[in-house]
Amino acid sequence: MNCITLKKHKEVLYTSLWVITTLHFLLKIQMICLWEGIGES
Repeated sequence: MNCITLKKHKEVLYTSLWVITTLHFLLKIQMICLWEGIGES
């Protein structure tokens, strides 16, 4: 495995982690908003 392939894999990994973190964060916000909505009604 050469350096270029390794670098590419690293970039893909970081991008995947970033996407997962962002989605998780958005989902958390949606859940909080949902709970707030339930609490108000």
